[in-house]
Amino acid sequence: MSSNTVSESRVKLSFLRRAGSSIQQADRIHRTNLPALAGWIKKLTLEDRMEKNWGIERRNAERREIQAMHVAGLSDTEGSPVASLYSITSEEWDSVRKSPTLFQRLKEWIPARYLGWMTQMNEAEMQAKLPSQTAVANPAADRANSKLMDPIVEHVEDPTAVTEVDIPHQLHEMAKYHRYLPLPIFTDNNLLYVRNHLSKIKTEKIRLPNTTEKISILLLSDILDQLNIREVSVNEGLTYAKFEQAAANYYRFETERDPDGHAGNRSTWTKSHFLFWTNRSDAEDTFPFWKPLELEMRQARQDRNLQFDLNSYRLTWSRVLIAQDYSRLHPHPSSSSAPHSNSLSGSDLGKKRPAESDIPPRPFSKGGKSDSRESCCLGCGQAGHPAGDHQGKHGPLLWARWVNSSSGYVLGIPNGPETRICYQWNLRGSCKSKSCPNAHVCTFCGSSAHHAFAFQCRTRPN
Repeated sequence: MSSNTVSESRVKLSFLRRAGSSIQQADRIHRTNLPALAGWIKKLTLEDRMEKNWGIERRNAERREIQAMHVAGLSDTEGSPVASLYSITSEEWDSVRKSPTLFQRLKEWIPARYLGWMTQMNEAEMQAKLPSQTAVANPAADRANSKLMDPIVEHVEDPTAVTEVDIPHQLHEMAKYHRYLPLPIFTDNNLLYVRNHLSKIKTEKIRLPNTTEKISILLLSDILDQLNIREVSVNEGLTYAKFEQAAANYYRFETERDPDGHAGNRSTWTKSHFLFWTNRSDAEDTFPFWKPLELEMRQARQDRNLQFDLNSYRLTWSRVLIAQDYSRLHPHPSSSSAPHSNSLSGSDLGKKRPAESDIPPRPFSKGGKSDSRESCCLGCGQAGHPAGDHQGKHGPLLWARWVNSSSGYVLGIPNGPETRICYQWNLRGSCKSKSCPNAHVCTFCGSSAHHAFAFQCRTRPN
């Protein structure tokens, strides 16, 4: 290896190590500074140090997870400081990389970030050994080399062990130029499909910023087509189990591309975000209610680089509780009369419990003459939409509740049996029917002394 290659190897290795000390307390005594221990450490073999570092990193990861849960407000226990690693020199890593025998013996203790570095260095050295474009072609040698395949790295499957699917580096390259990658890509089966069918996935050429150079990356739309991922799918097309699986892989994905690894802001935000939703005893039962909001918060982060704000998440969770309470009081009707949603079809919604943002969009029949006063909602009192178009995004109802009727959801009395409130009376203060079976009470406050659009109990909206 040339001196330039050795220098490059050392530079790349320096980026793999954590900057600074992992021990924050200024008054803490470093054990490796004790003469007795320092002498013992020097006698440790490379294999001993790698094995010990593997265990230290696993425990450090557990400490970071505890700290992330503490930061997210999900645990009172604060994570302890992470421990330092035993030193391994650049020359020692190079010896592991270059010796197949040594690599096979130590590969189970090699962190993923070093495996990636080794792969890059090996590919660079192999590329440097290839004949230049000006070299004289040797057809016989080319035919012989064309028969050779990449070496197979064999492993024994252990059904009792947790396995992780490798994330193709082509996804990392593509993600640099796409602000958002849909979460369903990161299920185990979909990652395996991408890895095993790279030759079938279309590519596109993009121009690098501030240069005329172009590179080829995977075409995201073709990946979504081949994986049958649709933007309008309920809950992104994921079950709770698949969501957990994809979230774990997505966290790995962000950690792998975060310059600061597990401690970086990409990694810590991703872990805090997913833990907030999944680290609850009723997470699976409430999945249909919180999943649309989870996607909303994740996309807001990707669009505007928002920090993880626990108070915002707790406020969002209150919307989940409202939707869940509503669903318990009013089981969802058949798909023919189900509330519509911008992203869900009626048949899909009939099979799922609705999210808070989807209930109930059309509580009143659209038949009959309309009234210009319907530009103010009878349910929430806000201008800009009639009661028939009220959705969860407009906020909670002031007093009335949704009750089920033969014509769909309508406003009704919040307590007792399901009793409809007279829509016409609340609009005009009078009812044409002499024997109206519906309650003549204000939908804003419940008073029978005035109708809603008299605006005696609240200010008229602009």
